[in-house]
Amino acid sequence: MDMTDNHIDEKLIASFFEAHQIGEIEDRGFSHRVMRRLPESRMRRLNTVWTLLCMVAVVVYFIMQQGTKVLLVALTHLWSSLSEAVVMPDLNMTTALLTYVGLVAVMVFGVYYVLKNVQRYI
Repeated sequence: MDMTDNHIDEKLIASFFEAHQIGEIEDRGFSHRVMRRLPESRMRRLNTVWTLLCMVAVVVYFIMQQGTKVLLVALTHLWSSLSEAVVMPDLNMTTALLTYVGLVAVMVFGVYYVLKNVQRYI
């Protein structure tokens, strides 16, 4: 059996299920009510507890290491660098190249996004 046989089989299966599609079964919200009343799994509870413990540990570590001061200094340096770049831009070939690459990347992703959405509505 080679790849063309698999491809033909896949097409046959897809056409069978497409022809015999049941659609949505009307149950007046029964399935939704049953799913809401199912007990929460133990793993989901453990996952939630673990996530909360990690968040608390990160917040405590952030406070103990004086993270607010470090964050404030970093934001101050970032703001001063940005304002300096606006007032006195360092224009050279690298700046032009990076600007060009950035614009091309934005256009490529924009076209991709538009085409992806157009395919969804066709």
